[in-house]
Amino acid sequence: MKSIKSTYKEGDKFTLTCEAKGVPAPVVTWYKDGKVFTGRHRTSEVVAAGQYDYIITFVGVDMEDEGNYTCIVSNMYGRLTYSYNFRVIGKLRGT
Repeated sequence: MKSIKSTYKEGDKFTLTCEAKGVPAPVVTWYKDGKVFTGRHRTSEVVAAGQYDYIITFVGVDMEDEGNYTCIVSNMYGRLTYSYNFRVIGKLRGT
C-alpha cells in the first residue's frame, strides 16, 4: 500500500493519481473516507481514466475536499491500494 500525506490551501488545484495497468485490465475504484467517490457537484472535479492511470483533478479546493482518498486497483491476479491523506488549510475570512 502506497500512502501519501498532502496539505493544500483553500483555493489550490491538486491532482490525485492512481497507477493502473495490467492484463486483464484492472477495475479501479476511488473512495473518500471509506465511501465510493465519483466526484462532487463541481464540474472541475473529475475522475478520469487515462491509459495507465486514473486521476482526480480538483480545481479550487475547499474544506469539504479534506479527507482520506483511497484508490483500489484489482484484477483476477491481485490488488493494489493507494491512499492519500488530504488536508485543507482554510483561508482567513474577515468579519
